[in-house]
Amino acid sequence: MTSRSKPPKPGRRARGAARAESTVATRTVWASFGIALVVVALLVAAHPHSGAVQIHPLFAAGEVADREVIATLDFVVERDAQTMAAERRAARSAAPIVLAHRESVEIERRAVLDAFYDDLDGGQSDASELSRRWSFGLSGEELVRFSGPSSGAKRLRRYVDRLVERLFDHGVADANFDRADRPVVVQRAGREMAVDGAEVVRADRWVEEVANRVAQLTSDPDERHLVATLVGAIVEPNLILDEEESGRRARAAEAEVSRTIARVRRGERIVRAHEVVTPLQARKLIAFRNATTGPSASAALLERLHGVLIHAGVFALLISCVGAYLWRYRPDIAGDPKKEILVGVLILIAALPSAPVVAAGFLEDVAAPVMIGAVLATILLDAHVAIVLAVVTVFVVASYSAGSALFSLTALIVSLTTVFALENIRKRSSYYRSILAVIGVGIVTVFFADQVYGVALERTLERVIGQSGAVLISFMVALFLLPAFERFSGLTTDLTLNEYSDLNHPLLRQLAVRAPGSFHHSMMMANLAEAAATSIDANPLLARVGAYYHDVGKMSKSEYFIENQFGSTNKHDQLAPSMSVLVIQNHIKEGIEMARQNRLPQAIIDFIPEHHGTSVISYFYNKAVSATSLGEVRMDDYRYPGPKPHSRETAIVMIADTVEAASRSLDDPTPLKLEQMVQKSIRDKFLNGQLDNSGLTLDDLRRIGEAFSPILNGAFHQRVAYPETDEEKMKEPSRGPSKRTQDRRGSEYDSKTTERGAS
Repeated sequence: MTSRSKPPKPGRRARGAARAESTVATRTVWASFGIALVVVALLVAAHPHSGAVQIHPLFAAGEVADREVIATLDFVVERDAQTMAAERRAARSAAPIVLAHRESVEIERRAVLDAFYDDLDGGQSDASELSRRWSFGLSGEELVRFSGPSSGAKRLRRYVDRLVERLFDHGVADANFDRADRPVVVQRAGREMAVDGAEVVRADRWVEEVANRVAQLTSDPDERHLVATLVGAIVEPNLILDEEESGRRARAAEAEVSRTIARVRRGERIVRAHEVVTPLQARKLIAFRNATTGPSASAALLERLHGVLIHAGVFALLISCVGAYLWRYRPDIAGDPKKEILVGVLILIAALPSAPVVAAGFLEDVAAPVMIGAVLATILLDAHVAIVLAVVTVFVVASYSAGSALFSLTALIVSLTTVFALENIRKRSSYYRSILAVIGVGIVTVFFADQVYGVALERTLERVIGQSGAVLISFMVALFLLPAFERFSGLTTDLTLNEYSDLNHPLLRQLAVRAPGSFHHSMMMANLAEAAATSIDANPLLARVGAYYHDVGKMSKSEYFIENQFGSTNKHDQLAPSMSVLVIQNHIKEGIEMARQNRLPQAIIDFIPEHHGTSVISYFYNKAVSATSLGEVRMDDYRYPGPKPHSRETAIVMIADTVEAASRSLDDPTPLKLEQMVQKSIRDKFLNGQLDNSGLTLDDLRRIGEAFSPILNGAFHQRVAYPETDEEKMKEPSRGPSKRTQDRRGSEYDSKTTERGAS
């Protein structure tokens, strides 16, 4: 069996580099985690239903509340002891008195009256006998007045019958009955009937009642006496107080008075801002304060903590989705703490201002400025990231409004429309037009969504105004904050780049005056860079603007660069190679200082050092090597300081710089020669490692070369030679060296030289 040889152990330097790389990766992960944690904490703190326990104001009934109060926990509103006792007394008093109807009493007493009438009608008219047989409290002579066919006797009988009938119908209660302004029910033949207690005559007061009613029938004192006495003797109580049933009903009514007035759920609005507080709302406010500060405060705190954990978990999942997307598809953002902070701030800047709007219930939440994050994300990052942030922001703010489906629908559509309207935007005029487009979509969305959810038309008009105002405010605030975000994150938007592409910018105007050859070279480079960037889906505007400013440092000593000499003496002829190379290298430092003084964005400043990378200034290096008296010559002393290009756009400008300069040195720039020159220039940059950090692929390099050719062919197109006139022949024939001859002579030491390898 043969043994396999172990691979050699990595060297100390390799192990150290691996450890350093691992440490950086670990720190990046922890930084990302910390940023996400802060974002989640701020989102939870802003949630109107899960913040810290607060002491809420008390408003008396009838006052106007100066703020809105939202319940942050479940609680009940209870009556105090004094109110409870009073309301129970009131409930007991409102319980009905139950009277049992005794029909037998009516039958018996009517039978007695009928027997009395029969006795009179049977011819019994002896007063003494009548008095002995019918002891109604009347004398015999008085009883005789009820007998006979006379009209007086008939009238007396009619009065008696009417009163007896009325009294029995209304009811005569026993002495235990006390109306006391309570409702009365009469149980008769298995049924209950509510009666007017005032119509029920109590037995101990019925004589007075009878006298009063007789007075309504006749004005004759004798007749009043006769009728009242006889009726009083005949009528007996036919309604008996059922004390047991009356007591049971009073106790039941008292028991129905609950200590709890109302139950309030967490998230329920107790009182709106600027509305008159009702008595019930005032009680709710008192109960809310007691629940959060009284003996039950610990339970309230535990319930609040539960809500905080729930919301924190939901928000953590949403932020984790954003982080996973960035780490998977946008590592350039996930690996940059500043950009990660930017993403977090874009979520917060949309969610936090929306929280109080949603909590106030203003215009059904449509006025929440949720699209401000989408505006900034689209302009600063890109549409894909903006869509992710827009969706997450809508979910977060929807939780603030208890998951309102109507809000989620309108907010999501308007936010996505914002992203689509602002994608690839470059001009401020287009930015303002996009506001109108988003407002229009918002109006349509609110209208149709309200129709689906049955919102009244008047309310829809208010919501349309609120939605339009939210869009306008979001776009204006985003435009105001944009420069601050650009400076913080180091990003440069197309809006800003478009402003710096203006050739009337002071720095470009100075370049055109003080270094016209460099200015013309930059304009040509800009055309090449823009075409190349477009061909590989890079940022063509950034490439063009970077090309404009890449050589601004040459203004300080423009005469030392061949494109600005115009046939004058070459100043490098009088300098040692070591001094010449310092002058050439110095335009990088000068350019960076000028750019910073003019407050150019860092994205544009990066083009100044990176368009040369660490290339060797081969003309002066070879000149130094050939001068053997100078001794040993270090190649690194003749390099540009770098760094190498770190973006596709700066790498494109590097290649365009070399190609444009090399094209000037061709004697006969035919399409074939131009193409060969482009391929050689790209190959040299690639082989010398200048493009290692740029992110360009071999396919990108091929596309870049193909994009350069049409522009170069157009710049060096052929013209028909016009015959000279006699006047032109008489002019001075000596015109000095041609511009192309100058370019060939100086291209080797100018900044556009093809560098030698470092080996």
